[in-house]
Amino acid sequence: YIVGCLIIVNTSSVFVLGIGIFLCGSGYGVCETTGVAALFDLYPGSSDRKITFTQALFSLGGVLAPFFMEHLIVQRGFQWSVLFYLLILFQALLMVPAYLVFPKENAAHSIGAAQEKGRTRIAPFLTGAILFLCVALIGSSGLENGFTYFLGLFTIDVLDAPSATAGALSLFWLTNVIIRLIYSAVSSVGSRTLLIYCYGIGAVILALLAALPSVPLLYVVSAAFGCLLAPMWPIIQSRAMMEFPENSATVSGIMSIPSGAGAVIFLMLSGKLSDSVGVRAAYICLAGLAAIGMAAYIGYLCTSRRKRT
Repeated sequence: YIVGCLIIVNTSSVFVLGIGIFLCGSGYGVCETTGVAALFDLYPGSSDRKITFTQALFSLGGVLAPFFMEHLIVQRGFQWSVLFYLLILFQALLMVPAYLVFPKENAAHSIGAAQEKGRTRIAPFLTGAILFLCVALIGSSGLENGFTYFLGLFTIDVLDAPSATAGALSLFWLTNVIIRLIYSAVSSVGSRTLLIYCYGIGAVILALLAALPSVPLLYVVSAAFGCLLAPMWPIIQSRAMMEFPENSATVSGIMSIPSGAGAVIFLMLSGKLSDSVGVRAAYICLAGLAAIGMAAYIGYLCTSRRKRT
């Protein structure tokens, strides 16, 4: 990640810039995957709470960082490259010390357990429960990225109120952060059916927004949707690692694939549909994606219940 940042701020070649972006994305992906697995290993009974807390901080950074960078660049006169130098500094000051103090015995135990199980291939992990969770995660990722990505076009083309974009986005991320902090403090791995309601309600309100678009309804839906999406990613990740607790890092890596694929595939398909039919179609697709996510999570619950029986 640090090498990628250094390349980005020290090149004028588009090709080399692409390499730097690739390294940043790769480094970030590995850090997130192994970090989630480490939290599961350290707190197997409350991993969804711990993961939710880290995701709350992630979302909070998404809310505050743009304002902070705007202050540095516009008000203080810094160049755009200050962002990447700050990222490098934070990596050096925070990540390296965290690695040095991380309890190595947990990692050794996890590696030893994985070797005893002899699971060196991906195929043994692709059980029915994991595949259902992968589809649910594609839905979660597509919902979050799709809702925020098409919000600007929706306010311009459908509502004719481009100024509503900033308020709707702020509400979305604000409620997302609040619910994640609350969930990380008071919840546990217990509520198995919570995501059914999150996906189901999300499908209904997105369809309602597409059918009856208005600025007040957009604000309400943005706030509600931020709440509904907040626990999805952490719960799905925790459920997946609970299927193979001795191979948490491998499972976390597998789950990172649908997490990214959901955003890419959905944005491409709904973007083409929006060009042909209109931006409302993107939110109708989002409602359908939420319904698919709900069905997949129900499938996981049924598969997991049969496995326990």
